[in-house]
Amino acid sequence: MGKDAHLPRSRRSGRREQLKWVIVTAKSRNRTTMPNLRRRIEALEKSRSEQREALRTISEKALHWLLPHDVECLISAYGASRVGRPITECELAATRAYAEALERQCRWAGLPSTLESSGLPLDLYHAFVSAFRLCKEETELCLSGLSAAQQGGVPNESESAAIQALNSEMERVSRLAGFGSLAECEAFCPNGTARSVLIPRWLLSSDAR
Repeated sequence: MGKDAHLPRSRRSGRREQLKWVIVTAKSRNRTTMPNLRRRIEALEKSRSEQREALRTISEKALHWLLPHDVECLISAYGASRVGRPITECELAATRAYAEALERQCRWAGLPSTLESSGLPLDLYHAFVSAFRLCKEETELCLSGLSAAQQGGVPNESESAAIQALNSEMERVSRLAGFGSLAECEAFCPNGTARSVLIPRWLLSSDAR
């Protein structure tokens, strides 16, 4: 027999009521805690998403301070960190210029400095676009040719040549960034999709050369 069988009925009844109260209280607390925890997680995820978007925007604006050649050197500096090779003089100079531009944009946006982070945030897609060696006419021909293809048409000769030039540029900057091929780069950073990466801060040191 259980222990409750030897207790007076009033005491057994009192114990059952006490157990019911404990169970009801626990369920009530769970119903209150879970929504609160869910809201906190959602707020944290939203905050992180907004921070990533802010850094991506700052990265894009900071690139505008660099010349196309400097952007190429910045991309190849990122490539150096990917493949583990020493950084060159021009890559070091471009990385430092980019770090200064980032700090300037952070100050203007009222955001914390990136100097204490483990690396410099870089929007790889926008860096690629800034480094493309295409004139305005070639860019417009690319857009019109791609638009024609999407609508089931066939790009004309000039558009096809411009698209081929774009593909060559994408291959070139992909290898600058340390990727073995354009296909490998597109798997990491799909065409037309922003992709934030970090350029390791140790590259800013002269010891990295």
